[in-house]
Amino acid sequence: MPVHKVHPDISVLNDSLEAPGIGHLPVNAFVLHASQPVVIDTGLGLPDRNFLEVLGSVLDPADVRWI
Repeated sequence: MPVHKVHPDISVLNDSLEAPGIGHLPVNAFVLHASQPVVIDTGLGLPDRNFLEVLGSVLDPADVRWI
């Protein structure tokens, strides 16, 4: 899952899901780096995505205050 820094205070955890006949459906999560960090997760939640590991590359998951 690639990570993109789109602003100094915003990281995007980029993912997609294959939608047969349509292509790929983008399903991203956003991390807002603030005094109380926020994760906006649009939610695939699939076990093979290693979401917490990827999140940990951007921010310590224990520091997240809002989801």
